[in-house]
Amino acid sequence: MNKIIKSTITLLIALTLTIGAAGEASAFKAWSKNSSGKFVNSNGKVIPNATMKGIDVSKWNGVIDWKKVSKTDVDFAILRCGAGLTTSIEDDIRFRYNAKQCEKYKIPYGVYFYSRATNADVALYEAENALRLVQGCNLSLPLYYDLEDVKLPSGSKKKIESIAKTFLNTLEDAGYKVGIYSNLYWWTTRIPKALGTQSNWYVWVAQYQPKCQYKGSYNIWQCSSTGRVKGIKGYVDIDFWFGKYKKSKYSSYFSRSEKPISEAEVSTIFLSYSSSVNVLYF
Repeated sequence: MNKIIKSTITLLIALTLTIGAAGEASAFKAWSKNSSGKFVNSNGKVIPNATMKGIDVSKWNGVIDWKKVSKTDVDFAILRCGAGLTTSIEDDIRFRYNAKQCEKYKIPYGVYFYSRATNADVALYEAENALRLVQGCNLSLPLYYDLEDVKLPSGSKKKIESIAKTFLNTLEDAGYKVGIYSNLYWWTTRIPKALGTQSNWYVWVAQYQPKCQYKGSYNIWQCSSTGRVKGIKGYVDIDFWFGKYKKSKYSSYFSRSEKPISEAEVSTIFLSYSSSVNVLYF
């Protein structure tokens, strides 16, 4: 009888420990704050020095309900504004709407511009295009140059350095804080080290792992492309900011000559625009 009791007690203790461990494992939400107010990764481990959680979005995220986003744990957003040369066909058709909504709901935001430049001359045109797109915007975060396109010069770090410096210096001269976005592979093999060590330029690294393995300094880590945020249908990219917390105290987004667009008009504009340049969706 004693052996049966002991065996039963041993089994109960084992079950209790197993349930407790499972409870601890499920007590955290990936890429959010834990009970101590610290951001944790997909394994529930604290992300050192992370101060803000953000998202980066584009036309492919559809029409976002920013009011719902503003009530989540998202602290900031990075918005895609466009790509390529000065032609407006590569403008991100949801950029203006996204920017205005961030202003409306007091969400600090920055932007990124996707590069297709093959040399410094083209990079200058892209810089002028980016300036056109962000005119009138009140950015709280930097404007990032997205360097990852297959058309960018391969095997020549000097050319990439020339392209990046032309774009970033032009934007910086215009008064914007600037930075570079790319994935870990590009940062370690394609992008010159000098571009990641400029004290006045921000570094944004993409690596979809529980921990960012970039050896240099960085300000933003894009950690996942399968995040979920209320107000956004489907998956969204998740980012973490390392540095001083940013607060937004927006007054008015709109330039004096620009009439604010109402939310009711958004769907109609998107439909009419996409029907004329539907190639943007493919």
